[in-house]
Amino acid sequence: MGRRKKNINKTPIIIGSIIVVVALAIAGITIRTERELTFIEKAIRDSVLFLGNIVSPTPNSEEIRKARKLIEEEHQAYIRELEGQLEDLKELNGIENTLNSYRMINATVISRNINFWFDDIIIDKGSTSGIRSNMPVVVNGRLVGIVTSVSNFTSTIRLLSSSELHAAVSIKIDTDDGYVFGLLTGFDSKKNTFVVEGLGGNNNITVGDMVVTTGLGDRFPSGIIVGRVEEITSDNFDLTKIVMVSSDIDVSNIRFVTVLDRRAPHK
Repeated sequence: MGRRKKNINKTPIIIGSIIVVVALAIAGITIRTERELTFIEKAIRDSVLFLGNIVSPTPNSEEIRKARKLIEEEHQAYIRELEGQLEDLKELNGIENTLNSYRMINATVISRNINFWFDDIIIDKGSTSGIRSNMPVVVNGRLVGIVTSVSNFTSTIRLLSSSELHAAVSIKIDTDDGYVFGLLTGFDSKKNTFVVEGLGGNNNITVGDMVVTTGLGDRFPSGIIVGRVEEITSDNFDLTKIVMVSSDIDVSNIRFVTVLDRRAPHK
């Protein structure tokens, strides 16, 4: 007699597939929220990341690992040099803390909502790596966004290009006559530039001037580059200037980011 074929129970496979699909759907819904994630939402997001890494390994993982290692080494060497100079200056002047004190956490972008491409991204680092909400995020030293929600192993970043970036960013423009202060209030998707308003009085802003953060407030350290002045216009009443700022970073194609952990003052 021939050997009888063994029946394979497909029920567990079907149930597992349904669970993964539902988890992905829930994760997609929560990507754009700025509220603190619940325990269940954190568990779902981390589980989806774990399953995704098993089912779909990242292409060119060795190249990505080498690139991240190189970036990490360059950043660490640069920050050690700056920290050494900073500590010398702080000791000389009796300063315990500055507006641009921070440590850097490098991460990889693992998810992006196609319907809100310029709003949010998700990275592969979370609270276990020391990331918290409201930390600033940069690419090659250029400001690109801020952390809005965190799970154990992932974080959601709201990009500066987002139409839902509710709070303006305090910036300063480095002109020949000194700094001119203003607020980054929006993003012009047609021109691919940031909009800066609220500039004070008479100023001598010119195309090409560097735009950086002021360090005022609790979110952004001082001196993070936003971009350079590309265009200068006036409001409808010709009373105040409106500055358009371009960035070297293509926000539509971000693969790696650095989260800045602004350190608490020493006591």
